Amino acid sequence: MRQSGEVAMADNKKVFSDRQAAFLQHLATRMVPEARDLNAAQRRRLRMTIRLMLRRRSGMERLQVRLFLFVIRWLPALRYLRPFERMPESAQDRFLAFLEAAPLKVIRAGFWGLKTLVFMGYYGQADIAKEIHYTPSLHHGNEYLG
Repeated sequence: MRQSGEVAMADNKKVFSDRQAAFLQHLATRMVPEARDLNAAQRRRLRMTIRLMLRRRSGMERLQVRLFLFVIRWLPALRYLRPFERMPESAQDRFLAFLEAAPLKVIRAGFWGLKTLVFMGYYGQADIAKEIHYTPSLHHGNEYLG
């Protein structure tokens, strides 16, 4: 019950705009190609999971995510004269690979943080986990955390 209340709360307070959410959804399809086949409910859950995770972060961290989304969307326009989502898919993939291995640690860290959020939003869905036969143990395999 508590989790659905958290999800409702995350939906009420926007962490990012609808336009940013749509762009994040596009990025998800580049990071996890299977995300192209998500139905409307699964897309909503992906965005909601990301929003919920970001609501738990500080205002400064949320601002950094929004800024990073802006940079990913518009930096390629310097070369391609169009935003990221309107570039050819091969160019999008090259740009994301550049960010993933960027010489500046802050860019790599931002990219991996964003990728982690996308992975949580996609692979964290019960129906998708079941489909790929992912059944993590809640009791075994985390001994090192104790």
